[in-house]
Amino acid sequence: MHFGSFLLLTRIVALAIYSSPETFPSFESLARSAPVIVIGIVEDSPEYGAEKSFPDGTTLVVREHRIRVREYLRGHGDQLIMIQTLGGKFKREGSAQELFLEAGGQPQLPEVGSELLLFLPSSGENTFMLSRVDVVRVERQVSGDRIVTIGLTERSFVPADVLGRFDRAVSEGHAAPFSVTIPISTVRQLVQKASATEPSD
Repeated sequence: MHFGSFLLLTRIVALAIYSSPETFPSFESLARSAPVIVIGIVEDSPEYGAEKSFPDGTTLVVREHRIRVREYLRGHGDQLIMIQTLGGKFKREGSAQELFLEAGGQPQLPEVGSELLLFLPSSGENTFMLSRVDVVRVERQVSGDRIVTIGLTERSFVPADVLGRFDRAVSEGHAAPFSVTIPISTVRQLVQKASATEPSD
């Protein structure tokens, strides 16, 4: 497999009122295109990666993060999955020297214990070396409710309590997607909605 076919692009979705499409894809597009969508906890994230050679002759540093899946919102699989990210600190075999490889500015997953909403490609195994992975951090309110901040572009997906803000943003010409914070229960509903609807103009 050519390296270009699985270049890993991980992003933590930023908290912002308005974000351009170049910042991160809309929730709708992610939810429609991802064959597997999970909520999971980062259970292990090694400090050092390992050098790995690919068939095209490229050598990169790969780190493997163990994720314990709390819930499959789409698809099914093991309760433990591995997410491979590119770049970071590493040591060559037989050497104590600490090195660092910047892999196209790719960020790493958050620290152990972080809860994530992950949009994953199809995989026949429980290890994902991805062409694209989009990651949304799950936050916990004082009340204990679990929430995420996502970007929406289609009016039919926008929760009623922020629909007025969405309409104002559109009328004022702000670039989509529109950033909203919603509980996990609403995420489940929107994933189901995305499965049943086509993109709107």
